[in-house]
Amino acid sequence: MNRSYYENYRELKLRYVTSTYNNCFRKGEKYEPKKIILVNINRFKNIENRSEYKLQENYENLYTDAIKIYEISLVEIYKKWYDEFTISKLEKYLLYLYLTSIEGEKIIKKLIKGNEVLMEIEKERKRLEENEEFIWDFDPEYERRLEENMKLEYATKIGMEKGLKKEKINNAKSMKEHGLSIDLISSITGLSKKEISKM
Repeated sequence: MNRSYYENYRELKLRYVTSTYNNCFRKGEKYEPKKIILVNINRFKNIENRSEYKLQENYENLYTDAIKIYEISLVEIYKKWYDEFTISKLEKYLLYLYLTSIEGEKIIKKLIKGNEVLMEIEKERKRLEENEEFIWDFDPEYERRLEENMKLEYATKIGMEKGLKKEKINNAKSMKEHGLSIDLISSITGLSKKEISKM
């Protein structure tokens, strides 16, 4: 469950799902096509109002059909239900999980009213909450720390890439001042000839 949206949210999810996909293959084994489905259950509104997307090179050309990502916004399901639109059984169960994580007791009672399965689940949840030996699998503090670490890792990566790019530019300027050819500077720094020409 993703607690909040952050700038690199989609990139991190793509990195996770592509890494998982790559781990499906073992060196030397016969290639068999595989499919990966990632379901993001978000506690924020859907990005770009999309409920589903696939890996793409750009918006026109599909890159692969092997990896599919679904976005489920609990906030949107809640709004739909609150505005008295009909929600599916699955949406109702997801909404129940969302409400228990934010402790909306009055709203939970309204949601589960008349739904025997959810009423039974709620009864069991209450019983387990009273049991001191029971430990919830969902740890909000752990989830928060995990998310913060992902953001920090991404920020560090971006910072290093920007620093490396700046260093390349400074080196290229110095080489250009010393009369090295644009071709040679491009070969050494990895910068494009166009970038170097503009310096």
